[in-house]
Amino acid sequence: MVEKLGTVLRSSYTTNLDDFSAKLEKEHQFQPLGELVHSFTTNTKAASAAGSMNGNARSHQNGDISVSKTYEIYSCESSFPKFQDYLQKMETFILWFIDAATFVDSDDERWKFFVM
Repeated sequence: MVEKLGTVLRSSYTTNLDDFSAKLEKEHQFQPLGELVHSFTTNTKAASAAGSMNGNARSHQNGDISVSKTYEIYSCESSFPKFQDYLQKMETFILWFIDAATFVDSDDERWKFFVM
């Protein structure tokens, strides 16, 4: 099965669990490429569930939890350094989530990319 996926995956990938774990440890250092153009914060209330919240959580007297998450939107053009490699990794996801998807012609300088 990995051989069949290898024909679709455009960037390097690993099948070694130790190598994969080492790459994941570096993920906390991720910084989106491009220029920050907008950010916003959402606040939602959820019933108390230990260990199931991401973001900043605050407890209320009635047991509900208020969760706030901040999202950032970055703008980037294909000429930005290191963006081509990043784009190849991101484009792989469209094959799994968008029916009949195709890759973007990244040589076309008219494309402007937004990453959230």
